[in-house]
Amino acid sequence: TQLSATVAYLLVMLAIVEIPLVSHLVDPEKTEATMLRLRNWLRTHRRQILSVAFAAAGVALLASGMN
Repeated sequence: TQLSATVAYLLVMLAIVEIPLVSHLVDPEKTEATMLRLRNWLRTHRRQILSVAFAAAGVALLASGMN
């Protein structure tokens, strides 16, 4: 049970890296265009993403401190 949970966890965590790599092997041009669009979107919305991430972390810390 622990081994299967570990394998599942690693597959999910490494999917962030594996999916673009496999996609690049299959269709490099489309992958490059998609990753460029993602990069541009992330740069455009950088402040909002960080604000939400910090707010979520603050709420989580506050909630854990109240218990």
